Amino acid sequence: MPRVTVTVPNDLYKKLTKYAGDNDDSLSYTITKMTEIGLMVTESQQNQKSPEDKYSDIEKHCFKLMIQMNALLKNMASKQLDYGQDEFKKLMDLSINKYQELMGIVPEEL
Repeated sequence: MPRVTVTVPNDLYKKLTKYAGDNDDSLSYTITKMTEIGLMVTESQQNQKSPEDKYSDIEKHCFKLMIQMNALLKNMASKQLDYGQDEFKKLMDLSINKYQELMGIVPEEL
């Protein structure tokens, strides 16, 4: 098996030796396992090329249905309630503000 010499900061060395000691493993084994875990995480992140990859097929289908329902509601509102672009802009702004409020990302008032 190939050998590698690695220089690490003292605080990282202390953490690694403590972790190895807590698990009754050698420092070499602990570093090898940590490296394997790091590579697995990196490879899984690279495999998700599209942001849509994180959603299941059911979620993707539901998103499409929501978009279609929103289009139908907009058509009904424009025909039945005589809504124009100004009303839709107000509704969109209210929706965005409520979403930001619920997510805790409300922009600060000037």
